[in-house]
Amino acid sequence: MGDSSTESESTVRSPQCVTSATNAMDECASGRPVVLFNDADPDDGGALAFAACQATTALVAFTVRHTSGYVCVPMTGSDCDRLDLPPIPVTGQSGRTSAYTVTVDAKAGITTGISAVDRAHTIRRLADPRSAAGDFTRPGHIVPVRVADRGVLDHAGLAEAAVDLARLAGLASVGVFGQIVSVNDPGALAGREELQMFADANGLAYLTVSDLVAHRRTTERRVRRIDEGRVSTSHGNFRAVHFLDELSGGQHLALVRGEPEDGEDVPILLHQECLLGDVFSSLRCDCAAQLDIALASIAATGQGAVVYLRIPGAHRTEPHRHDERVEVGSLILADLRIRSARVLPASVVTAEALRARGVRACDGSATGRRGRRRAREVVAVDGSVA
Repeated sequence: MGDSSTESESTVRSPQCVTSATNAMDECASGRPVVLFNDADPDDGGALAFAACQATTALVAFTVRHTSGYVCVPMTGSDCDRLDLPPIPVTGQSGRTSAYTVTVDAKAGITTGISAVDRAHTIRRLADPRSAAGDFTRPGHIVPVRVADRGVLDHAGLAEAAVDLARLAGLASVGVFGQIVSVNDPGALAGREELQMFADANGLAYLTVSDLVAHRRTTERRVRRIDEGRVSTSHGNFRAVHFLDELSGGQHLALVRGEPEDGEDVPILLHQECLLGDVFSSLRCDCAAQLDIALASIAATGQGAVVYLRIPGAHRTEPHRHDERVEVGSLILADLRIRSARVLPASVVTAEALRARGVRACDGSATGRRGRRRAREVVAVDGSVA
């Protein structure tokens, strides 16, 4: 890739703060930096970010001049492993490591490694899929960072956002970022207002990490049907539909009775996996009873579905997982063509939440509520309910 030693129109353009993720990706694809702000963690501040494969002397010089000068190159775990970039141990904390890896310089094509020309060369070498571990010396002046596997969907950080931005721009999944320092308080990182002013003054795109998360969640295919079969239960036969969550890797199951496609007020239960309750009938919850009641109700009706959600790392009592359950559950219902639903009691996703996702949903029947009360009475026999 060609390089330039002067700051040209590719770095600074007419003042205009661009906020949409799509526009930010277009800017990144054209070789221009983007101002990122981590609104999910304001202490993380904001950063100038661009695609590593497009690093030029001008871009690196601009980044060093307007940031802390600590230039980081976030990369996927597979790239870090390929280039033999182990994490730096955390001093004084045995066994703990940082997302930062050993620092590097390119072995060839540079002088001291500290100049903008040299750092741009090292950055491009890190982004080159043909590079090998032996192409770099350690320690150096560039700081690689190992990012979470699913980018901002796993960890809403600046490093992950820089990698996602490069990938979504159609470039190698290696980013560059430097945290922007406050002009008003040089001992602190710039906040939201100052970052927006900086973006406007330099004609750069401005994007929050949460907007990037939202963009990925709304544009990337999340749920895919991977298998289907029949399962016999004490309440009769159900069609078992197996789903894969493309973003989290989680696998979910829908037990479907009859032909609920495009039906009205189809009874459904969205149930979060509970190993102790569902499998071992723990008396500390009534999860097994809830499943049994739902299956019995659906069997009696002749149609309906139980969506068994297996959100990785989630428990039924974790409210911060509710949005993910709503999203995955509604996507599974859409795949099953259940557009009008009667949400049975004990569902981990409410009718109101489903309505917000475009499902015509109402609350379940009184029969379901009485059944749930009976189940709770059975569970409470030994007085051990939490």
